Amino acid sequence: MTFTCGVISTGGIVLVADSRVTHSHRDSIGRVIGTYKGQVGKIRRIRDHSAFSIAENLGLADTLLAEANGRVDETCFEAAVQSYQKSFIDSLIRMYRGCPPPGAPRVEFLFCGYTSAKVPQIVKLSSENLCPQNPITRRGYLSTGSAKEHGAAIYLHHRFYRDDLTLEQAKLLAYCMAAEVAQFDDTVGGPLEIEVITPEGSGPLTRLETYERARQEMVGQLEAYVAKFH
Repeated sequence: MTFTCGVISTGGIVLVADSRVTHSHRDSIGRVIGTYKGQVGKIRRIRDHSAFSIAENLGLADTLLAEANGRVDETCFEAAVQSYQKSFIDSLIRMYRGCPPPGAPRVEFLFCGYTSAKVPQIVKLSSENLCPQNPITRRGYLSTGSAKEHGAAIYLHHRFYRDDLTLEQAKLLAYCMAAEVAQFDDTVGGPLEIEVITPEGSGPLTRLETYERARQEMVGQLEAYVAKFH
């Protein structure tokens, strides 16, 4: 399973992804007899201005990205999204001789960046429906991956997201969403990868221990309150 999400704030976009890859081995009647867990980076930067995350079938993602290599206009965010979208569609149609059928492997991408009008935007492209653009602009949150509907992420988003969220608050919220899902779902795990996209450019967020300490403090305060409540 995978969990990635993008959060728009007043100062930028925060994109977070887990790094765990899980492969289950089954016997002839479908019982799980072994599980392999590895790690892989799921965030890719587009030059120095934007970034995207990868979720679901990483093999299909690698194929689509390899075929897009050299065909993408990366001069700006909007051009990159449009050219990636066109390349993905062309590849999927060729692979499946049309639209991917129900049950076909699926991959989802979250593209995060700023439009030519300096407006923050997150665009989701999913192979499931031949990659239609599904953007949110100026405010909000989008997630991808098998764990995107996890209760921990949904609760934190709806409880703490607001339109005037600062960039630093968005970093903490995005980190907590991914970390809480990872704590309760063994198929999602770290190390977490976070990219921060602003009008000035895109780069990785380091020193994640600061946000882990803040998360532990919040959880500890809640646990202490519940323990003392009568």
